[in-house]
Amino acid sequence: YIPTGEMMENDEIKKLIEVRTQLLGAYSSLDGKNEPMAVVKQKSVAEEFEMAIKKIDIILKQYVNFS
Repeated sequence: YIPTGEMMENDEIKKLIEVRTQLLGAYSSLDGKNEPMAVVKQKSVAEEFEMAIKKIDIILKQYVNFS
């Protein structure tokens, strides 16, 4: 939630685009993404999620409080 009147800066938007690009890259690298049953190392996926969440939290910290 971004309070009314608050606008994101261009650099914040660019950072969010970078996170999105990183997530898309991780998704694209999954071998079995189009298979109904695929095996993936959960630790690898968890690391990608963790990194993306931390980056998003940093970008949004001035707008929202997640605690």
